[in-house]
Amino acid sequence: MSCCGATNGGVRGVSSSSWPPIGGEPGDPIEVDRLVNACGQIGLAGRQHPIGYHFAGRRVTVRLDGALLQLVDNGVLLRNLPNPLTTAEVARIRDARPAGPAPQPGPEPVRVDRRVSSRGAIVVAGQRIHVGIAYAGRTLTVEAADNTWRVYDGDGLVAEVGRTTTKPIARYKVRKPEPSGRASTNRADVTA
Repeated sequence: MSCCGATNGGVRGVSSSSWPPIGGEPGDPIEVDRLVNACGQIGLAGRQHPIGYHFAGRRVTVRLDGALLQLVDNGVLLRNLPNPLTTAEVARIRDARPAGPAPQPGPEPVRVDRRVSSRGAIVVAGQRIHVGIAYAGRTLTVEAADNTWRVYDGDGLVAEVGRTTTKPIARYKVRKPEPSGRASTNRADVTA
């Protein structure tokens, strides 16, 4: 039970079996509109599912098509994720409707930021890209093109590398640098 008294995303006193059926055949793609909360999660079938903090506060259309969960905004594909729901859970989703046409990929390439390691490398979608030790510690922008990765420092192109992976980009946020010198909290020379 949640803090507002609802269970499984439903209204108190109303069972999920009394919701009207979606229509169409089981396994057909469906869509549902959801507002992404401040933590980057959406509620589906009574559970919270992370989709990305960068979508926080946006209303997105969630398209469920077999093993694929797609985030769509005005017919433009924002992100593909694996579908975390079973067929029974998909049938329980409130406010679902039969899906329209498949979304089109966005016209602009996906851009993400990466911090360069002390050895001069970054990792995007599981692929390691060496940009040079001169860029160590700096934050660079990586643009996903069709078959390449383009790495930019500000407006200048640093490197263009062939794409060797088909994995989607899973992390959009740059990791903060770790503190350079951590003081030990277990000191033997402290006397009481």
